[in-house]
Amino acid sequence: IEKIQEAIPTSDIFYPNDSLYISGLLSHLDLVRVPEAWNIAKHYGKVNVGVTDWYFHESHPDLQFDTIIGTNDYHAPNYDHGTVVSGFINGITNNQIGIASTGGFNTILKASNNRTNTDILYLAMSGCKVINCSWYRTIGYLENDEAFFDSLLNDYDCLVIFGACNGIDQGGSLSRIMY
Repeated sequence: IEKIQEAIPTSDIFYPNDSLYISGLLSHLDLVRVPEAWNIAKHYGKVNVGVTDWYFHESHPDLQFDTIIGTNDYHAPNYDHGTVVSGFINGITNNQIGIASTGGFNTILKASNNRTNTDILYLAMSGCKVINCSWYRTIGYLENDEAFFDSLLNDYDCLVIFGACNGIDQGGSLSRIMY
């Protein structure tokens, strides 16, 4: 890490012109040094990233989806969650509007709103190297799932990441971390 930090010339750090970044509403990106990561990432090829979530706003001006599988039903509960998560992952960066994202230069976004292991497998088979599952419901841990996710990592070189505490459980409390 120190060698990478030394290799980044501070005078050449990229700062995007996106309105929410300029306004300071995305200051968390600076806290985790995303501008420096953009400098490194712009020298590498694109990475396929998958998202399984609720509805995706296909014509959102700050997003560009390669594929969306499923019904993409905007009447689903918490219907904007998939769009918001996709924006954090792959919002188009440096286009003078909206959000600057961590992967706005280097990701190809594929999405599914079915939230099933079958769709996760499809995304892995289609070349996704990372799949985000930020599901708005409580999920229990199953040993079968561990073998499934291990096989995705070993057979497809695909890392699946689950969000936690994304909803309210049936007792009215925030759901606990399950994965």
